[in-house]
Amino acid sequence: IAKAIETFKDKSVLDNKKLYKEYVVDMVYSLHRFGCMFDEYFLYDFYNKNVHGRLEYITDKIRWDYYAKFNGYDNLDLFNDKLKTYEVFKDYYCRKVCGIYSLEDKKELVDIFNNNERIIVKPINSSGGNGVQIMNFADLKFEELLHKFPDGIIVEELLKNHQEFSKFNESSLNTVRIVTIRLDEDVVYPFAYARFGRQGSCVDNAFLGGIIANVDIETGVITCAKDEKGNKYIYHPDSLQCIIGFKVPFWNELKLKVKEMAQLIPENRYTGWDMAFIEDGEKAKWVMIEGNPRGQFVSQIPTARGIKKEIDLLINQL
Repeated sequence: IAKAIETFKDKSVLDNKKLYKEYVVDMVYSLHRFGCMFDEYFLYDFYNKNVHGRLEYITDKIRWDYYAKFNGYDNLDLFNDKLKTYEVFKDYYCRKVCGIYSLEDKKELVDIFNNNERIIVKPINSSGGNGVQIMNFADLKFEELLHKFPDGIIVEELLKNHQEFSKFNESSLNTVRIVTIRLDEDVVYPFAYARFGRQGSCVDNAFLGGIIANVDIETGVITCAKDEKGNKYIYHPDSLQCIIGFKVPFWNELKLKVKEMAQLIPENRYTGWDMAFIEDGEKAKWVMIEGNPRGQFVSQIPTARGIKKEIDLLINQL
């Protein structure tokens, strides 16, 4: 609790015994009454909301009930293992992808990637951008990486954002998470958000300091932006590019593409698709980075508005 208060409010609160006690009591109450974790208490502005406002949120502890209502457990392994995901959705990846489980796989990689080629390396069972590295293929240290990640690693051709996205931060691949819910006869998009990395970082994940920007589903326009420390943004703090009002390019094409993808695994109803807008010669297109059947309801952070009612209505249509 003290760490959350210091991160999101002010260290002086810790020295104010009366105020600190009020926070502690309410934060513990919110954890048990609403399933709200201590960081969420500030990210969702719970300290400014009454009971009715707090009940609007799908918090960290109750989100698992929602995954169970939408998705069975049979397909978790498909999405948890990035190579299995690639096998099903390879037509949407548009890049070279290969797995390393042992030193014997090295020869296959050499045949696929050039020694001087820039690649991105990911642990097979990682999440949140943890363990992701960019390097030259020639510098790949197989033994060291397999010792660190014994389940294996993924080696991918390095993608480059289209200028429309790289202008916010060039060091990271900036992406859009667009969520689909497959109903019996349709696919709907309950929310979407863009993610922009910070200077020097190779990933855009909010967990590692990136910025979350809510995207209006109908128009593709960014309406608000925030990071996981609660800071609000109009401009990207490093590039000074304006985030608010930015229209995600080829928005309708992106929606159609993830709709196709959502129908490939029909028994998996709820999926968060991480998509990147890249240059392809003289053209530009959206490509899949990964899918997540347990994607958090992160859009509630920048908007400071719960979406529980909207999601409950969709569950009632199943």
